[in-house]
Amino acid sequence: MSQPRPDCMALLDLLPPYALEDVKQAYLTKAHSVHPDHGGSTTDFLALQDAYVAAKEYVKYRGDRRHWIATMVERSIRQDQLIEQLRVVGAEISISSSPSLERSLGDFATLMESISVISLVNSKAGNQTVHLIAEHKELLQSLEHLSLTGCLLDDAHVQRLRVLTRLTRLDLSRTAITKDSLGIVRSFPALIELNLRRTRIDWWTRRKVYRAIRRRKLKSDRRDRQIQVFREMIQLRKR
Repeated sequence: MSQPRPDCMALLDLLPPYALEDVKQAYLTKAHSVHPDHGGSTTDFLALQDAYVAAKEYVKYRGDRRHWIATMVERSIRQDQLIEQLRVVGAEISISSSPSLERSLGDFATLMESISVISLVNSKAGNQTVHLIAEHKELLQSLEHLSLTGCLLDDAHVQRLRVLTRLTRLDLSRTAITKDSLGIVRSFPALIELNLRRTRIDWWTRRKVYRAIRRRKLKSDRRDRQIQVFREMIQLRKR
């Protein structure tokens, strides 16, 4: 009896046999249509990214299980070391796992648990924390929420956050950053919440940035509602 198709492969519209190159091509093809800047939904964009990560790991796992496990164990150790470094400077960390990977990989999916939230408040180690993030970007591709409120932070270090393309929430309130930091916003296609209160960015500039993010979120929410209605209509027709 053949195994059911993993959710991640179904979302990418892929059928067995699965190849890494096919996974990458399917992701690139779908990413253009679901990207928030092209009228897509933030929810769909994040789901596609989850599926892409899960599909790549599934192909590697099925191809050479021993090598995959050894690689993931090494990654898990490095992530634990990073978590310890972040906690030393006072950061709070949250970990999350992928439901798609749990269904596809079973118990081995725990090796793919990733840092999803980093929060540091009123700390002089803001720049140091950003340095750690940039230096370990390969371990933080699932980071969705970063808070550095009230921390010692400058524009040059904020620019290094560009590597966090999955961010949905960013809090830089009560820091000394200026409008020179705002270029990074374009690097976060899924960003739906940004806090710049009590920074050196003037209120008019903050207002324009907030409005742009709000428009993106409203467009994403509208697309989500349309998709939900469409799915409900399909279900009704099947009855």
